[in-house]
Amino acid sequence: MVTTTLVSIVFALVLCSHYVLSDTRILVKPSNAAERFDGVGGLSAGASSRLLYEYPEPTRSQLLDLLFLPNFAAAFHILKIEIGGDVQSTWGTEPSHMHYRGDENYERGYEWWLVKEAKKRNPNIIVSALAWGAPHWVGDGNFLSEEGVDYHISFLQGARKYHNVTVDYVGIWNEEKWDATYIKLLRKRLDENGLQHVEIVATDGGWDIATAMAKDSQLNDSVDVVGIHSECTKTPSVAFALHKTLWKSEQGRLDTPPPAWPTAIGWIEKLIKNYAVCRFTATIICPLITSWLQNFRRVNHGLIAARHPWSGYYDMRRGLMVTAHFTHFVQPGWFYLSPTSIHGGMTGSGLLKGGGSYVTLVPNATSDEFVIVMETLNQSAVVQNVEVYFPLIKKLLFVDVWESNGTMEFVYMPIVPIVEGMFIYSLFPGSIYTFTNTKGSQGGHTYPIPSPAPLPSLPYRDDFEGDRSVNGIPKLLSDYYGSFQIFVGTKGRQIDGSQNHVLRQWTPVAPWPNAWKTRNGEPITYFPGNYMNYRVQCDVLIESTNTTPSGRPVCGTARVCGRADLFDHSKAVDQYALGVCLTVDCTGNWTLSGKSSKLGGDGKELKSGKVSTFGADQWHTLAIGLYDYTTTAWVDATAVADNVSIDFYTNGLAGIGSGWNFAQFDNLVISTERKEYNASLILDTIPDAGSYEKRTGWLGMVLNMSKTVTVTGIGRYLCPGNKAVHQLQIFDSKKRQPLLNSYFSVNMSNGLADVLGFKYSQVDGEELSLVAGREYFVVSRETADGDVWFECIHSGHQSTGDSYELKALMDVRVDVARVVGRVENSDKTGGKWQVTREENTAYGPLNILFTSTL
Repeated sequence: MVTTTLVSIVFALVLCSHYVLSDTRILVKPSNAAERFDGVGGLSAGASSRLLYEYPEPTRSQLLDLLFLPNFAAAFHILKIEIGGDVQSTWGTEPSHMHYRGDENYERGYEWWLVKEAKKRNPNIIVSALAWGAPHWVGDGNFLSEEGVDYHISFLQGARKYHNVTVDYVGIWNEEKWDATYIKLLRKRLDENGLQHVEIVATDGGWDIATAMAKDSQLNDSVDVVGIHSECTKTPSVAFALHKTLWKSEQGRLDTPPPAWPTAIGWIEKLIKNYAVCRFTATIICPLITSWLQNFRRVNHGLIAARHPWSGYYDMRRGLMVTAHFTHFVQPGWFYLSPTSIHGGMTGSGLLKGGGSYVTLVPNATSDEFVIVMETLNQSAVVQNVEVYFPLIKKLLFVDVWESNGTMEFVYMPIVPIVEGMFIYSLFPGSIYTFTNTKGSQGGHTYPIPSPAPLPSLPYRDDFEGDRSVNGIPKLLSDYYGSFQIFVGTKGRQIDGSQNHVLRQWTPVAPWPNAWKTRNGEPITYFPGNYMNYRVQCDVLIESTNTTPSGRPVCGTARVCGRADLFDHSKAVDQYALGVCLTVDCTGNWTLSGKSSKLGGDGKELKSGKVSTFGADQWHTLAIGLYDYTTTAWVDATAVADNVSIDFYTNGLAGIGSGWNFAQFDNLVISTERKEYNASLILDTIPDAGSYEKRTGWLGMVLNMSKTVTVTGIGRYLCPGNKAVHQLQIFDSKKRQPLLNSYFSVNMSNGLADVLGFKYSQVDGEELSLVAGREYFVVSRETADGDVWFECIHSGHQSTGDSYELKALMDVRVDVARVVGRVENSDKTGGKWQVTREENTAYGPLNILFTSTL
């Protein structure tokens, strides 16, 4: 590999007069040190780290090493966490340390645990905290109040008192309204409570805060860091004039699945340009890790995807290791060299003339050490040269070089000699480079990744006893609204004379208007896994102490749910995402209902009635069974609704929940009664789109089977406006023959899709097996002037009447099969089969339902 690289560099230098657009000259002069480098960080918020907490050891510790251990992998300098507020904050809810007035507990949730684990690995890691909202009681619905300031202060004091954690920075209210009086009062109270060291970041939104600071000197004195979420294009002059620290306090998502090199280098491009263009001195990626349920959308964010705690499997995205180009060489407290032009147009940081960008950092204005990081994402030339000059650094004989590109990650390259105080280097498109004379990194490190495994097997039972403490979070359940923690049970819940642990919903009043983005669902917590046919059963107790904020008694509710739908946190109103639910109130009134994104969020009541023996402060058992296209509901073992039709989706999550009231839950059981109901999906998340071309013919994917399975259905993705009947088929890849004599037919105009958006044709009358070790074509019959296909779920691709090529990675059940390429037999190929082997890409998408005894 080294020999090839040397040859490439020499060859590029020979040809540079023909291919180089222009050279960029870089001046490394430590006396030109400008803004202080504050670090590269990651954000844990919006329940983004929920499933990380559930990973078994040693995998969980290894994931933490990959994120926080210095000079290991990402080696983040900053950890930013959410101040939990019992509000829906993106992919779920994080619990408040104060559910209601008079309540205070600092053991809830997992952010305290995450901070302490990060500190174990890097005692110098910087900790920042920000609220997404707060319980309604804070300011009686006015978060930006004196009571809101006290709420912030108590969190910071609790971190220090109970966890020995010092929070270095605190924000106001994520991407929401802000108030100058509030910020000034927060600064005053911080100082009065011995928290002078805590710096205020304002306002985790847009540049309007800078304009206000320019007009209000007291506000300007109160704010230490201007935190911006807007993408870096140009920093307003009013912000520069403040002479304040500027942060990219949330760097937008990385949406492309692994390995996705353009996304990885795009992350480094943002790190560089955030300073070179906008003078941001810290960048915090959102999220730190993708560790939430797959139904909660946008599962391709982040640098690691850890969504399978039952097996320990995770995906390590390429952006993780390339972060080392910064974090293995530079620490907070170093200084950027200014992008301002000096000495004949040379700068220490800026844009490369041939496309790309660079920054130079030094420990201080007199040091001889330096680090230069470059990226060439947008380089159009075959090669461009850079000239780097060191007018004041003596005795410099060579520099070390680390490189990443589409085929290698963070590789140590041959040293570059310094001749007469400078060197010339040839840069190639789509690459990242670090040049340094520091001791630097010993290279990137990884761990063996455990193999994937199917979803948790059913039946699943949880009596909320065991190793989870009171006020702790239950195993595997993920709160989407409300706040559920372990509680000492009341009203006769005893085992062997000792009180029994139960699960309690702790949020007695809806949080709005203190909520984030005015979300308005009801408390619900979900179990992972898009199962099809199963039963959810749980003991419930609705407490009688529920009241409105004004003190009026409330008759609370409790519920059990199944087949919960996709969740889109970008919607301001997403209360519909509940699935099929049996809800009972404190007087015994019950409702069987269904809410689904496939129904536009409106939902519908399926059946209702009343159970006369039901009451508050009593334990009762609720259950709901979901079988094919019908459901049955039970209250205390009595079927109150039997064989009710549910034709709007076929699989989804199981959950338990309540209204905005105190409720208790015990003895959760999720079970299945028939083996054939254990069907699962080959493709278990919706992939991202790529490039597109019109096609007429058979289009699909090539499956290489890891295990033998029995196919129960084949599905095609349903887009709005689809109305054709499509033929679906599976072919033997060698014989080019269909496995069944008749085609599957799926009518896109009739009925609704499943939780992932697919409509299925069921295998009926004969067994269809896919054998381990063999390859198959899974295809759909498409026409260029027919139904819209995959592009319908991606903004910017709303054209109609075309079938398109999907070239993007998919989250596949690799324990069962691998998608090894895309296949077509179309007008483009002259009616012949053509396979393009590119891992995890396909035309489509298509999907398979299967069963397996393995």
